[in-house]
Amino acid sequence: MEKPQIRWPKMRKLVFLITYTILLFLILFRIEAVSKGILWFFNVISPLLIGLALAFIFHLPMNFFQTKVFCSWERHKCRMLKKLYKPLTLILAYLSVFLFIAGFSALVLPRIADSVMRLAANFTVYVARFREWLDGVMGSASITPELSALISEVWQQVLLFLQQMLATIVSRAFDFTIGLTTGLLRLLLSLMISGYMLYNKDKLLAQVKRLCAACIGKAKTERACEVLKISTHVFSRFIVGTLTAALALGIMCFIGMRLLNMQYAFFISSIIAVTQLVPILGPIIGTIPCALILFVIEPSQALWFVLFIIILQRIDNAFVSPHILGNAIGLPGLWVLTSIIIGGAMFGVWGMLLGAPFAAVAYRLVGEWVKKRERTRPLVYRAEEDE
Repeated sequence: MEKPQIRWPKMRKLVFLITYTILLFLILFRIEAVSKGILWFFNVISPLLIGLALAFIFHLPMNFFQTKVFCSWERHKCRMLKKLYKPLTLILAYLSVFLFIAGFSALVLPRIADSVMRLAANFTVYVARFREWLDGVMGSASITPELSALISEVWQQVLLFLQQMLATIVSRAFDFTIGLTTGLLRLLLSLMISGYMLYNKDKLLAQVKRLCAACIGKAKTERACEVLKISTHVFSRFIVGTLTAALALGIMCFIGMRLLNMQYAFFISSIIAVTQLVPILGPIIGTIPCALILFVIEPSQALWFVLFIIILQRIDNAFVSPHILGNAIGLPGLWVLTSIIIGGAMFGVWGMLLGAPFAAVAYRLVGEWVKKRERTRPLVYRAEEDE
């Protein structure tokens, strides 16, 4: 009597299905323990993740020095120059970023802190002055008691919002200082990891590529490398373009506010520049609190400020951003707005900042997939831009 033969492919699928079911059952019924374990794991490897993010940031100036400044040193006949090529560009990349941070801290942060402290100290004076102006307007306009009570209630809510905003700015600045001091060791460790990654970039990428090829095959590894290349290109252009556009808008806002003789020009211009980092919604997010601050100080300034920001945004959208950003991420405005809303709802501020480049990568990959399908399976309908 012949022994029954075991069909190993089906047996492997069955074992995988049973293992997957058991793991899913354990995760669902011990979700709190699993969540704590995942948070603990990410906390342990956080220096590595931060180092990876820093390596991506420092790679931008390092690549500039390698391709624009010392491009001839890599294949120079002098062996000394060839040996100095990589460490010199790495050191210059770190020095350029550190010098920028030091200059920003020395020139910008003290003026912002002085404006915040001055605004907080004079806030009660501004409120009393605005209250007198509001009472005069309400008295001359013969407003009914019900409407007067409604205006007073709205006014109290606005004051509460402004006080909370100022308190949040001061407390966040203090918490950032304390957190930077206590996390200095982790930051130094992350900087060392990023430096090692950048210096041994080619070797590390080759090792990861070999490992992936052994695990998932050569074809899938090549596809993963293409996706990584697209992501690196989109994110690098997005970071450089967005920072440059925000800096340009902040400078234009400061110059315009000084010419219009508006108060707290440096502080408000800094808010406008920072919120500009969020595409589409950033100008609205930054204009509202700044207009409220100026409205409390002097109502006429708030009106002129809103008109000035509208004109400035039109100039920025028509001339500045297209030349600086160009097609940095190649994503239509509707999908940018959708990515910001979804990213902000899921991951907060970081989701709003990084939602657009992530969506741009997905948009580009889906577009390539659609074009590939169109070549193999002709479609009746095509988008106008592809015709």
